[in-house]
Amino acid sequence: MSVPTTSAVTVPYRWTSTSEVAVASTSTEPYLVGVSTTVGYTATNASVIEYVHQVMTTAHVLTISRTTLYCNQSVYAANPLVAGADVQVTWNATGKVDVYVFNSTQFDSYLGSEQITSSTVNQTGEASGVLRFRTSSTGSYFFFILDPPVGRSCLGAGTIWVSAPGGPAVYSLPMTSYTTEYTTYTSTSQQEITQTYTSTFALTSTSTELIPVTLTSTSTTSCAPSFWAWIFGPKSC
Repeated sequence: MSVPTTSAVTVPYRWTSTSEVAVASTSTEPYLVGVSTTVGYTATNASVIEYVHQVMTTAHVLTISRTTLYCNQSVYAANPLVAGADVQVTWNATGKVDVYVFNSTQFDSYLGSEQITSSTVNQTGEASGVLRFRTSSTGSYFFFILDPPVGRSCLGAGTIWVSAPGGPAVYSLPMTSYTTEYTTYTSTSQQEITQTYTSTFALTSTSTELIPVTLTSTSTTSCAPSFWAWIFGPKSC
């Protein structure tokens, strides 16, 4: 006869699982990506600068037109001159004359007394010549020519012709020039451009566990017992 037999065995089974989770990360501090410059305003300032400088100038001064002098007669020319001028006057006459250069004080003294007591420069008794002098102060100067009497008498004296007396004066004149300068001012402001970043990464986790598994097996056993043994004995092979 056949007898089925069933047996069960529990054994551990290793189980491994893997999972991925997306995780976002954001920077806590912003980082610089650029600088923006903005012009606030622009202003232009104009300033005038004055320059004073000296210029040398030459002028014909103390000029007398061609003239005729009689005995004990005089003629003069007057000009304002600046201090420090170098002056030269000449004359050319047909007879001997007395020539003087006066400043304003000396000329006023002559007019008051009709006597020549002082002069800046002079030369007497010459038909021609040159007088040179430098002005000591700014003011009027006088070029004076006199046909003096001979022996204090004009009897028999003739006329004297004087041709274009006078001469150049070289002096320095102050000249003023102006220059305009422009200055431009520009105001600018700068602004930093920053940004944060976010990145995503996968978080992978792996777990392993033991799971009990029951294994069942079934077997059949065949045997042939005696009839009487089977009746009176255990009912098994």
